[in-house]
Amino acid sequence: MAMAMVVGNVIGNGIFSKPGEAAAAAGNVSLVTWAWIAGGLVSLIGGLCFAELAVAYPRAGGIYVYLKEAYGRSIAFLFAWSEFVFGRPASIGVCCIILMAQVKAIFKTDIMMWEEIGLSLIAIAIIATLNIRGVIWGGRVQGFTTLLKCLMLILLAALPFVLTGRGEIGFDTDNFASTMKVDNPSLAVRFAGALLAVSWAYNGWHAVCPIAEEIRNPSRNILIAMMGGLMIIFLVYGLLNLAYHGSMTLDEISQANYMLPQVMIEKLLNPVSTKLAQFGSLVISISISLSMIGGINVNLMNGPRVALATGRDEPALERLGVTSERFHTPKFSIIFQAVMSGVTLAVVALYLELTQQPGSLNIFFTLTNYVVYSASIFFMLTVGAVIVLRKTAADRERPFKTPLYPFLPIAYLIFNAWFLYAVFIGQPVHAMVSIALSLIGWPIWWMLQPRDRHNS
Repeated sequence: MAMAMVVGNVIGNGIFSKPGEAAAAAGNVSLVTWAWIAGGLVSLIGGLCFAELAVAYPRAGGIYVYLKEAYGRSIAFLFAWSEFVFGRPASIGVCCIILMAQVKAIFKTDIMMWEEIGLSLIAIAIIATLNIRGVIWGGRVQGFTTLLKCLMLILLAALPFVLTGRGEIGFDTDNFASTMKVDNPSLAVRFAGALLAVSWAYNGWHAVCPIAEEIRNPSRNILIAMMGGLMIIFLVYGLLNLAYHGSMTLDEISQANYMLPQVMIEKLLNPVSTKLAQFGSLVISISISLSMIGGINVNLMNGPRVALATGRDEPALERLGVTSERFHTPKFSIIFQAVMSGVTLAVVALYLELTQQPGSLNIFFTLTNYVVYSASIFFMLTVGAVIVLRKTAADRERPFKTPLYPFLPIAYLIFNAWFLYAVFIGQPVHAMVSIALSLIGWPIWWMLQPRDRHNS
């Protein structure tokens, strides 16, 4: 189940929704490719660093626990705040948007924005209920949807090559030479913009950390789950990007948005048979729907574990730290996470209606950029915690240690510092909003502290 969580949490909506954004930011295939490679390598190095912390501190909460041990409760609370209040709700919101798009494609019907919200809330409520009933239920859902999405993506990646082998128009190397006009001529800014999009597709490689407390033999299984999951992800993403760019131009990928798999299927199969193309598109839509259900599920498994750890530390939030006597799950944290996700969906929909914008919930894709920027800061702090805790908790048992220490952690920190700077230069509004949303948690934390601590 642990490896399924890593794969299922990463291979979610990003591989469907972000290739077009990465293409538009980069402007050429080679830069996009390097962004995907860089994102994978950074995730791998981060995974090795996180694995050391996860096996040394196998407790519910993951990053929250590591930040608390290294820097104190206030920094840990900032992470919990950003994760619980806008990180997970944004991720669940994107899954719901893509799920509703697939529903419309499957049933060939159009539904109003508020109907989408209503159906999304029903899906969130059902999946939250399954997770309250036990991690086994959530794990079964995750295992099934992860297996299905991996098979679907591998078949999708193989399609251009199969058609080419049969003498049809499938894989065309001329597509690798396609380009797009970009707004910013700076190579560094373009690469950072593409990496920002790609990072959302890789986001979640640390999924096993928040549930470390519930994993058997964590010193062995956490490392296997994280590294094994990342290897599967690299293989699937590499093959799928090869198929995307070998069968479509950058413009086509960019314009397809989050319906990219269906657009690719229809382009490849329409010359063979219109009915076959329609059937293939239907199968892909059903598969992506189940994949999005898996994405909602893994967010409702992971997010509440961070709230659980926070509730154990903060007396004002102690309700979040309570587990169900019957199911042994963080019932109140799961409910609160589901409610926060529903409220976020409703608030965004209301904003779009009041501002008379088109009935598109694509604003959530902008929120994902905020989430990636904010998460990158906390990931840096967490990798930095490896160095800090080697000094402040030198006696703690570490069944696994980051290889090539301290060079790998330092390389991670340097690269991410450059990435954050380049994004700030290229997209300053996204960067500043991300920082502001996270820092709001600081006065909230201060207000939650007992008055005698304020006075002291």
